[in-house]
Amino acid sequence: MVIGRLLVEVWVVIRPDFGYVLGMTRSLLAIIAFATAQPALAQYAVHTLEPPAGATDTVVTAIDADGTIVGSANLPTGRIAVLWASFDSPPQLLGTLDGGANSEAISVANGLVVGVSDRDCGQRGAFLWTAAGGLVPAGPSACVPVQPVSVNGSGDVLMQVGEPPLPIVWPLGGGSPRPVDTWGQPATALRLDPDGRVLGASRFHPDATGTERAIEWPASGPGRLLDRLDPDAGGLDAAVDRHASGLIVGFARLGSVSRAAVWNASGEPIDAGEALGPGIRSDLVRINADGLAVGSSSLGAFIWTADAGAQLLEDLVDESGDGWQLNLSQDINDEGIIVGNGTSPSGQPRAFVLVEGGLACRADMDGDGALTIFDFLAFQNLFDGGDARADFDGDGSLTIFDFLAFQNAFDTGC
Repeated sequence: MVIGRLLVEVWVVIRPDFGYVLGMTRSLLAIIAFATAQPALAQYAVHTLEPPAGATDTVVTAIDADGTIVGSANLPTGRIAVLWASFDSPPQLLGTLDGGANSEAISVANGLVVGVSDRDCGQRGAFLWTAAGGLVPAGPSACVPVQPVSVNGSGDVLMQVGEPPLPIVWPLGGGSPRPVDTWGQPATALRLDPDGRVLGASRFHPDATGTERAIEWPASGPGRLLDRLDPDAGGLDAAVDRHASGLIVGFARLGSVSRAAVWNASGEPIDAGEALGPGIRSDLVRINADGLAVGSSSLGAFIWTADAGAQLLEDLVDESGDGWQLNLSQDINDEGIIVGNGTSPSGQPRAFVLVEGGLACRADMDGDGALTIFDFLAFQNLFDGGDARADFDGDGSLTIFDFLAFQNAFDTGC
């Protein structure tokens, strides 16, 4: 941040003894304060999703509006679907279909959990789990490959059925399944939104280029191809989730790198991973009602907003995140709770939950929820008064290094 560098340079050059200097620059800084203001970034507390007894890991896949979280854990008998009623609840094993040793919970909405399990016929099949009915088969009864992908609040499940896979919307409450109009060709379906739209990708589409394109399929009729981020790039583009306003998130090829992408309602994309740096692989997987989107990158899990762009989650957690590797974001609900997978401080593969309300942003010295020049002035007043709150590097004394630590916190958003 320019202000931070300016203050450090003036402090060191004019007053090498680190005495009072901000008074000499107060007028200049007041003039440019509003041009350099930035929001104080949300702080998250990190919670661990603990495994069932005997399990060696936890893997999370989804969270619903009520905070129900689903995933799986590896036990001596196999990988088994798991549910956590909330981020601080104990794990509950969901079981398997008859004849199966393994199962995984894939998606959850309004307490409806769908997943995949081995079957006694030798093919994996879909299951539905509810608190009242337990785990039961869902989808086609024939012994064909079935991969459930997403369940929405209306009780419809998006499935990939057969080989090669064709996407089908399967109503859990009865009625006729709806094949997705993929021009009679295989396609990759990734998300079913509340209005019945399907997001995904296909290389079999009307432009006949053979390039895997991001596609939005309406509740009826053929899909809409979304524009390419880089028309000359090869590789895969995919739409993964949709906001009610029409924004779509996913990933698209940019040169030789797969980048997080956001398409507007007209299907025009932007590079949502740009802030992470050139050449950094990234993707977005979910967007909530407030427009907060989460994804993963070669640098780790991140969050994206239209105002702030992409920001690594490791920069937004409080001290509860010390020692964590936040590798993958999997989902975010409308309460802003983020779930993902990483490595715990003890080196174990664990699912994590990020909940807003961690420690306050230290650099927001005046507590107004934004980082401005007035936070510098508040810090200076504490420093001049010998207040321990200005001891930003925690060494028990007030020196220029506290100012540098404060500046770094300001520059990174907290």
